[in-house]
Amino acid sequence: MLGTPYESKDDLLDLPQESTSRRWNPERSAWTVDTNAITEVKEHLREVGWPVIDLVDLRRERRQEGDDDRRYC
Repeated sequence: MLGTPYESKDDLLDLPQESTSRRWNPERSAWTVDTNAITEVKEHLREVGWPVIDLVDLRRERRQEGDDDRRYC
């Protein structure tokens, strides 16, 4: 899952539908793309100047930090 400003949606829509299979998810109020397209989407949005946070990577990093903290308690 990626975190980006809402305004970046227009640049997301510039990507080919065929490669991203993007679709609106009304339950999440968010655009979704195929997992195979995550790298393409991240790179494109960053190239055009949007901040992009990979929330899966962030969660993994925080878990690892928590594991490190517990080792030293």
